Amino acid sequence: MSVSSARLSARHAARGATMVEFIVVAPLLIVFMLLALHFGLLYHARSQVNYATFMAARAGSVQHADLKAMRLAYLDAIVPLYGGGENAAELAASRQRAEADAEQWIDIDILNPQTASYDDWSDPALSIAGFAGRAIPNTGLENRDPAVLGVTSKQNVQDANVLKIRVWHAHATQVPVVTSQVLASLISFTGSPDPRLIDALNQQRWPLVSYVSVQMQTEPVEPD
Repeated sequence: MSVSSARLSARHAARGATMVEFIVVAPLLIVFMLLALHFGLLYHARSQVNYATFMAARAGSVQHADLKAMRLAYLDAIVPLYGGGENAAELAASRQRAEADAEQWIDIDILNPQTASYDDWSDPALSIAGFAGRAIPNTGLENRDPAVLGVTSKQNVQDANVLKIRVWHAHATQVPVVTSQVLASLISFTGSPDPRLIDALNQQRWPLVSYVSVQMQTEPVEPD
């Protein structure tokens, strides 16, 4: 065999080895790229949920901790996650998609004020127009002694005027292959007894939870 033929054979062998290596490595690279895309989209979704949760709490702080007002504010703020839009029609369509999701996959819970907060600090003489529940005074808080705690809640009146909410939002992610595999792994390893969580994972939805606390600017009113 001539020297040139030997070199040619060596080149072919090297190319063949390179192709084999590429065939082995390429699927892993693709999976890593899809994983990066998946978690990048989740990070974006989490940012949107955090922002919308803040806007919901802000709306509640100026509307007597009204859950309906917070829900509307959340849906308004979460529109970009559902496609957004460049005109009124596109924005309305995104808002409708958010509303449809909210029926099953978005929950807003008021963690504070608690029932015990109203037991200790509601004022029977305080009536808020349009609301039937018990109300906690919001004026003159700076003049009230913070060392005085309620018997049931163990809160002072200033703490009772802090609105804390939790939003649970099961976000649908649609990255091919990776989403279903990651969620299948979570279903296998999770020990949560919460059927809502398992249902969300089975529907290829990633549960995102956000907490926000804000100072009330109006009298908190106990929800029905």
